[in-house]
Amino acid sequence: MRELKLSTITFLAVVLILSGCRSLTTYKMFGLDPATLANKTKLWPYLDLNNDSVPGISYLKAIKTIGKKKGSPLIVAIIDSGIDTDHSEIRPYLWSNEDEIKDNGLDDDDNGYIDDYVGWNFLGNMYYAQSEVTRMRTQLATQLESFSDNELRDSATRAFSIVDSLYNIAASEASKQYAYLIENYNSTDTALMEYFSFIERQNKFHFNEAINPRKIVGDDPNDIEDTRYGNNNVTPMYPDEKHGTHVGGIITSLIRHTNGIRIMPIRTIPDGDEYDKDLALAIRYAVDNGAKIINMSFGKSLSPHKQWVMDAMKYAESKDVLLVHGAGNERTDVDTKLFYPGDVADDKIEFISTFINVGATTQNFDEGLVAPFSNYGKNNVDLFAPGLSIYATLPEGTYGLNSGTSMAAPFVSGVAALIRHFYPSLSASVVKQIILETGVEYDGLVIVPGTNKAIPFGRLSSSGGILNAFNALKRAGEL
Repeated sequence: MRELKLSTITFLAVVLILSGCRSLTTYKMFGLDPATLANKTKLWPYLDLNNDSVPGISYLKAIKTIGKKKGSPLIVAIIDSGIDTDHSEIRPYLWSNEDEIKDNGLDDDDNGYIDDYVGWNFLGNMYYAQSEVTRMRTQLATQLESFSDNELRDSATRAFSIVDSLYNIAASEASKQYAYLIENYNSTDTALMEYFSFIERQNKFHFNEAINPRKIVGDDPNDIEDTRYGNNNVTPMYPDEKHGTHVGGIITSLIRHTNGIRIMPIRTIPDGDEYDKDLALAIRYAVDNGAKIINMSFGKSLSPHKQWVMDAMKYAESKDVLLVHGAGNERTDVDTKLFYPGDVADDKIEFISTFINVGATTQNFDEGLVAPFSNYGKNNVDLFAPGLSIYATLPEGTYGLNSGTSMAAPFVSGVAALIRHFYPSLSASVVKQIILETGVEYDGLVIVPGTNKAIPFGRLSSSGGILNAFNALKRAGEL
């Protein structure tokens, strides 16, 4: 009898162990089992600080508590570069415009966009673009030649002088970096290939005044009423157009255990600075087609038509839409130097309540917690999320690592999607409040990006927290 009891206990223990193993494999991420040590390094953003000693977002812990809970349909718009809609990790979660008949050449839903059955492409066949400072310099130079009024000419001259100085500094630095790389490195050096390519594109496109890539699109970027442009091809055009697919993969990795959340690709962000007009129209497109969360992993330091974007953001707020934005990678305090788009105007007063600005963290829960490239700001950055060495989808069915606040934002968008999916009665502003109030705090000092100075982590954002999916969903369920 005693042996039988021992055997029974042993058998039950084995069953529990095996069931635990099956439970782990249920929550594979990108086909990787997070239980293995090597995969934990790749999948660190999904882990839990208490269980794994890594400051991830506690996603695996959160999703286990959800179980088979049912939710309501939800759309997350991704305003970005092209997205590989055929990727196996993305394809099952694509939004479909049910009011549009595929490829019949007609605007069936009469929204101004022909055959937009899976989203819209505001760039048309363009991808490489100039920086905003280059575009503004060219435009101001042209205006100077046309002004006959002395007062207007003096005002334009002062504006041109400021922009000209910014342009010369940026263009000169890019030129020096390119010359240094050419002289000292081989462009096929694997470790430097992406950086080499970026510096080359800066010189060839971003700071090149002699080109006008917008001709490819065929619209007037300074006319917000000129809306009939672009096409329905939301996929990447070039091998280095990877950004949108990586962002999309992060979001789908968080919603894959649900049924009813879909992503809406809106191709709007070129290699270079985005156009304010495209962004304003993309936000309105997302809102008008039912998106309740918009991920915006992009930004720039100059915004000549910022009012168009602000008006679109206010429109999104009026429709109860949450906007999630990457804070930027300039190692800058965005309380003192604005990074667009943002939820504050030039007077530094917030004009909407449904905007979350996200900085980037690393997997180090120590003074190296904040990613060395991340922007920060006690007032204008809301919280932080994983953004260094993030493993996710890439075009042509592949996977790889990428870093930036661009990667941090979709983690917040994904968690917000889970909250709004399972608790649809919660408004966008309440969801923002939940996410900010349930972040994990770090009481120690951290190195301020771009400096050697260490200050309390809580002084780098308004919430002083790191995104935590488990805490956020728990709080949402209690309301």
